[in-house]
Amino acid sequence: MLARLGGGHLAQLRVIEAKVLLRQPQPKPLEIMAEEAGFQSMSTFHSAFKKLEGITPAAFRATRADS
Repeated sequence: MLARLGGGHLAQLRVIEAKVLLRQPQPKPLEIMAEEAGFQSMSTFHSAFKKLEGITPAAFRATRADS
């Protein structure tokens, strides 16, 4: 099913998964989370996350740690 989705939809699903991982009480390094969410590189992860969420993965994690 995922193979039939367009790249944008797949990126959205991967960012959703990354957000779940970033919300964990003891999150793993960003590189590991990017890989676990299905991204092939940190630059792709960073770009997709920022495009869809408006902030970087590190900033997202920092804001969640404060709450």
